[in-house]
Amino acid sequence: MPGVIVKSFVPRVKRQMSREVEQLITRTAIAYQTEVKRLMLSSPRGGRIYRVSKAGVRRPRFHKASAPGEPPAVNTAQLLKSISFKIAPIAKGIQALVGSSVKYASWLEFGTKRMAPRPAWRPALRVARGLLSRPRPQPRRGRR
Repeated sequence: MPGVIVKSFVPRVKRQMSREVEQLITRTAIAYQTEVKRLMLSSPRGGRIYRVSKAGVRRPRFHKASAPGEPPAVNTAQLLKSISFKIAPIAKGIQALVGSSVKYASWLEFGTKRMAPRPAWRPALRVARGLLSRPRPQPRRGRR
């Protein structure tokens, strides 16, 4: 009598799902990081114009600041360069951490006693969340 072979594909399916989830989280983190930077670089500027002078420079330079409620205007690009992400394991999977290493990033986002907020992170988060809710095209499955 021929024997019956039972083969479990559960471990292979779990590995494949883990890879796909990690790829989705990574793509979303990159999209979020990119959107924050895009908002800072391309939003219209309605704020004051400042004269920015450097020692030894003959011609003055001007900077147009952002108005309250607009994403922060880029002046030195220090904030822009500090925006990064990393993928970190947690107890039940992985997470993406997107942030900035400069301490004034939160001051710009949420404002202070003397300055109204210049949000870029929260509006960009709405875009990144939209990526998660979009259906992804399924790969074609053929015979192996």
